[in-house]
Amino acid sequence: MYHLSPYMTEEVEFHHLVDKYAPGDKDEDWVPKLALEGNWLVFTADAGKNSKDGFKLPDLCAENNLTHILLSGKLHKMTMFDKISWIAVGWPLVEKQVYCSEPGSRFQMRLVSTKGGSALTIGLNQVEIKSMADRQIASLAKRELKKAKMILPATQS
Repeated sequence: MYHLSPYMTEEVEFHHLVDKYAPGDKDEDWVPKLALEGNWLVFTADAGKNSKDGFKLPDLCAENNLTHILLSGKLHKMTMFDKISWIAVGWPLVEKQVYCSEPGSRFQMRLVSTKGGSALTIGLNQVEIKSMADRQIASLAKRELKKAKMILPATQS
């Protein structure tokens, strides 16, 4: 992670999660601890889509006022060196947008095509945070609407 240092305009400390916590530590244990330390920014590819225990990392970060950046699927599939390189390319955006955001804010970092599509760069967008409850309500409403459409009698000509 030290490869990022030349891109920083101020002194920034980088750690991989396993530098601070044991590999088996659950998100619901380490996120509140990290949040209490303050002044951390979490980069993750874990969007919480496959959480089986109900604890979604992005929700835990938001609930604990821990600002976090979700890496897109394409970035996630890259080698660690390539991920770090792309984060370095996007670091000026992090300093400009993330540093001045509210604690617990969520951003998405992704690859974007430059004008003409001949090259790639990094895009960083703030993402509206919807809680797990909000998503469950929306999902239930969608299922109910689908059921209602299936029950409605066919229109007569």
